[in-house]
Amino acid sequence: MPQLIKTLWAASLPGAFILAGIGMLWLYTTLDPEMQFYQRLITHADAWNGSHLVLLASSILLVPAAMAIWSSVRGAKGPEILAGIGLLPAVIAPFFLAGQYAIDFVMPLVAKTGEAAYPVHTGLFETPLINTLFYGLPDLGFIGFMMLTIAVAWCGAVSRINAIILGLVWVAVIFGNALELPLLARPALIVMGMAYIPLAKKLLSDSTQN
Repeated sequence: MPQLIKTLWAASLPGAFILAGIGMLWLYTTLDPEMQFYQRLITHADAWNGSHLVLLASSILLVPAAMAIWSSVRGAKGPEILAGIGLLPAVIAPFFLAGQYAIDFVMPLVAKTGEAAYPVHTGLFETPLINTLFYGLPDLGFIGFMMLTIAVAWCGAVSRINAIILGLVWVAVIFGNALELPLLARPALIVMGMAYIPLAKKLLSDSTQN
């Protein structure tokens, strides 16, 4: 496999999650309970658009990141099967996630247009196909990454301590989202990216030796 591709995979592994955490934390700054949604979009348009640019970049990097994890478990029978199952949603879901962010880019323009455009926004979320594809399917990607992470820990591609850290971070992300604690789940994504750095270094080292 070309060295450039392996380098891209290695860099994407921590980068995808670190950017996701940064983007989500930046997006959190647009929340203002004293303002209505559309007013917030107008007031915080720069932060909204900037955070979504970062999130769009993270969604693109999720694809090579998934390939990086999968390549680390090849050759281990059980883990390879689990990683193969997880790879499919982990690679497909980011494309729909990117579509979600593309839709979100339009929201400040809708807000500036005024009440006449509000039904367009409402219609996007009330259309079952759009809602399912761009706001439902992306969740399957994180399930795929969980399976990939379990496979990596199972085959011993990371140290036991590293595996425990990854497990704890995943727990923080899951509970943070389930309990609607964004200041737990979002920073946890940054920590997750950092926890993947040893695996990224190993992947880069292996590719250099081959």
